[in-house]
Amino acid sequence: MNNRSSIITICVVLLIGAWYGGAWAYTSLYKKPRAALSKRIEDASRQIEQGTRTLQTMRRTITADAPYYVRSLPRQPTSARSLYQFWLLELLQFCEFSQQAVESAEPVRVVALRHFSYRFQVRGRGSLDQVARFLYEFYWAAPLHRIATMNIVPVENSELLDMSLTIEAIAIPPQRTTDPAPALDRLPTGYLKRTASDHFASYGLIAERNLLRRARGGVDRADYTYLTSIQEIDGSTSIWLTDRTTESIVKAEIGARVEIGSFRGTLLSVLDRDVVFERGGMLWLLAVGDCLNTAYALPPETQP
Repeated sequence: MNNRSSIITICVVLLIGAWYGGAWAYTSLYKKPRAALSKRIEDASRQIEQGTRTLQTMRRTITADAPYYVRSLPRQPTSARSLYQFWLLELLQFCEFSQQAVESAEPVRVVALRHFSYRFQVRGRGSLDQVARFLYEFYWAAPLHRIATMNIVPVENSELLDMSLTIEAIAIPPQRTTDPAPALDRLPTGYLKRTASDHFASYGLIAERNLLRRARGGVDRADYTYLTSIQEIDGSTSIWLTDRTTESIVKAEIGARVEIGSFRGTLLSVLDRDVVFERGGMLWLLAVGDCLNTAYALPPETQP
């Protein structure tokens, strides 16, 4: 009986040992190594994915940067400086500035990046509309350039402005022989869309409002001209605008052009207590009792 109990005890001990030993062996020799292997596979997959994304980004960047080479100033410093300076002078003449002047400093070679940097001082006198035209043409031009500083000073007792700009431009060499190279003896040609609108007429509102006029202490009649009434006589609808600086009344029918002070607009429609003007390609709503310069732009979905 004792031998049988001993055998049973030994078997139980062996079974318990086998259970825990098997569990330990499973955990130590299979589960943990497998988990570690899975983690290494996961880390490797993540690194591969990250590397793939980085490579794709680099390829996109190289493709996106390729046009910069053909927008570079000529690689010959003397040609680049003289050609670009002449282009700036032509732009001032195109915009009909007076007192035109373009000066340039010696080009600076940036050894680390292997490119030349150019700096130009541009001055001219003209109207706000001419300044807007200059900026519009400048930002449509192809060269790699930017306006570093800009000063606009009103000319005393005049609607003219003295404009002073510091312009920076660069010439960069291609990084690889397969990259497109900038020209040697001419400026880059073509146009770039870097403005909000493709049409210069859209910026006419800038010159119409001319906030610098107020800085000079002048009176804008549009601030004192109010929509006082809407009249319908013999089937014809017209609006009455009262200029309180002169106590005069301006009458306009649908389709008429209204030009009072800085306000320039065409009367498109007349509602019960409001009217709609077209200004600079946008629709502007004016209520009876409000002055012209308090008209507000209608949401884009209502624009023509």
